[in-house]
Amino acid sequence: PFCLLAVFGVDWTLSFFRSLHLKFLTYGAVGAGILVVAVSMVSIHPDQHVYFNFLVDRTTPEHLRTRYTIDYWLPSMRHGLKHLLESYPSRSIYIEPGLTSIRMNRYIFPADDRHRLFVYSGDGDFSIGTTNIYHPEVSDFITYGLDVDGVEIYSFVVYGNTIFTIGDLTSLRGMKVDDVHRQIYLDATSSGDPIIESDWDVYLSDGQLVYIRESCSVGDADDLFFLHLDPADVSDLPEDRKKYGFDNLDFGFHFLSDGGDAGVWDGKCFRSVDLPDYPIARIVTGQFVSGEGQVWRGIWNLNAADVYGAFRESRKSNVRPAISSVFDVYVDEGKLVYVKARCAVADRNARFFLHLTPADVSDLPEDRKKYGFDNLDFNLWDRGGESDGECFAVVDLPAYEIVSISTGQYTSEGLVWGEKIDVGAE
Repeated sequence: PFCLLAVFGVDWTLSFFRSLHLKFLTYGAVGAGILVVAVSMVSIHPDQHVYFNFLVDRTTPEHLRTRYTIDYWLPSMRHGLKHLLESYPSRSIYIEPGLTSIRMNRYIFPADDRHRLFVYSGDGDFSIGTTNIYHPEVSDFITYGLDVDGVEIYSFVVYGNTIFTIGDLTSLRGMKVDDVHRQIYLDATSSGDPIIESDWDVYLSDGQLVYIRESCSVGDADDLFFLHLDPADVSDLPEDRKKYGFDNLDFGFHFLSDGGDAGVWDGKCFRSVDLPDYPIARIVTGQFVSGEGQVWRGIWNLNAADVYGAFRESRKSNVRPAISSVFDVYVDEGKLVYVKARCAVADRNARFFLHLTPADVSDLPEDRKKYGFDNLDFNLWDRGGESDGECFAVVDLPAYEIVSISTGQYTSEGLVWGEKIDVGAE
């Protein structure tokens, strides 16, 4: 409406004045007005949206800030984030999740800088606020205004009015955020070997999974993580997950509203995830790119992992496998242990067959007696896991006497590998 009124006024003025000089005077006045606005916009770029004409007092400090909404959409937030990124080049910057504008400004930055900006719901090292919603009578908004917590370390001013302020909170906190996160990192790496070694090492530490990548790039952190937990008892699952038989705790690296912590420093990345209280039988985790598929995956069957860990510790170098094939198969204290040092996708996806011939057919379950052998076929993720490219599976053998074992892998296309052990000959 104001633009229409202005155009109408100019048009009326030009038609009212018959003198050519007066018409040129009108053109000159309009042009001067446009020029003044243009100069003002250029001088305060990229904050030209904070615009006030000469009829408003722009000289009294903080006059505009306390009377007008001067930065409603908060694009000036990028100045504060840029300042923190440049001032702390090896640190993570944790930003409050409540302000959509902060999350949106995060995407303006180059990938290497965006990589260090986290949406974080806990106490941070900095309080970054905007004065656009400040009003002296609305105390709930003051934390986003000039009166931020901590020691003021940076502010940005337009027309003599503070757009936002950053306060250093470290003097108010017992320990800096990065120090807390570094401690989580140290606790995880000192807790033992990772349960999964892949693109990210995954540690099981004090009721948490801690994902660590020692040399971390932007893409490593931007890919989404999947985390599926199989409980020991399905009844422990939330109601909406019981029909699926596993819990889905998929998460993003930078967005921490789902719990846990994350950090980047000195080129290292880590992300922790709180595990539920119920007993867990199996952990399946990795990363994926939406619309493209899986980046990496690791499986950890807790029961099988314990058995396999004990087997690996006690196994002597001169112990030979009962079967040497695609998978080496060991017979160990009433168990079959399958091991492959360099495990590919095809190795873990092919189904295992395991057929046991008893000394006495009457020992077989009723539904197997007519076949004369027991069928214990399984998938890798049911009986084992994978770590650092190594796949393993552990199968408990039944109590009856066995004369032969036939095992291997197959797919829908046919046999992958197969071997037979004559236990009697052994």
